[in-house]
Amino acid sequence: MRSKLMRNLCVAMVAAALATTAAFACGGCGKAATDKPAAVTTAPAGTVYTCPMHPEVKSDQPGKCPKCGMNLEPVKEKGTASEPAGK
Repeated sequence: MRSKLMRNLCVAMVAAALATTAAFACGGCGKAATDKPAAVTTAPAGTVYTCPMHPEVKSDQPGKCPKCGMNLEPVKEKGTASEPAGK
């Protein structure tokens, strides 16, 4: 009788561990696994992309930084409306 109780307890613990692992693997951030990715905005032709951590890394297309793996971001031109005056 005692071994049956221990077996059931072990089965319950393994099931709980698997359920927890599945919850985190399927998107523990609260999003459903079927959510669509955010829409990607396209930059104008001739845009230069650079790494926020490695400004010496430049590319003519979006991608990943070869040094750190961060997403390359489009370079903001100086004097645009999004940048404060006087810089």
